This record gives sequence, C-alpha cells and structure tokens, in this order.
Amino acid sequence: MVNQILVLTNYCVIAEAVKLGEASGVDVSKIPQALSTGHAGSNQLNALLPRIVERNFEPMGRAKQVLKDLDKLHDLTKGLEAPTPIPDQARTLFGLLCSRGH
Repeated sequence: MVNQILVLTNYCVIAEAVKLGEASGVDVSKIPQALSTGHAGSNQLNALLPRIVERNFEPMGRAKQVLKDLDKLHDLTKGLEAPTPIPDQARTLFGLLCSRGH
C-alpha cells in the first residue's frame, strides 16, 4: 500500500505539473531532464511525462484497477490513525475518470 500511495498519486501530480508547465509557457518536454538530479526526478516522471506531452493517452493499465487499489488503501486506513488525504483525492479523481467510461 505504501507503493500504491507513491505511484498512484504521482499519476495525478505529474499530470498537474504538465498542465501548470504548459499554461506557464514552459517546454514541458524538458522537465524530466531538468529535474533528473533533484528530488523530483523519477522513473515514473521519465516514463509518463513524455506520453502526456505527446497526448498519448493509450492506456498502460486500467483505471478501474487503480481505483480498486485506492479503495483498498482507503479501507485499510479507515481504522488506523494515519489519514491519507492525498490518496483520497486521487481516489476521487480516478472515480470520476471511471464514471466517465475511461
């Protein structure tokens, strides 16, 4: 579940970073290289960002699977004193994506 928090919320964070970069006039295709030596550099950024820039939204997996994992995480944390507001927001976003048939 720790892995799921990091990976699944990063899908949302990377998409938001691309949107902000594009709206700000940044050449977002250069972001992975620019951030490669810092804390924000990651394998996930290197793999996902170019696909977003190219508008290649061909599924790499199923949004329903992501939502299932986020639901499991939500259920796990209900009884713990470890709130997960960011994964809960990702859960809402993936829920919307699934409800729209994606």
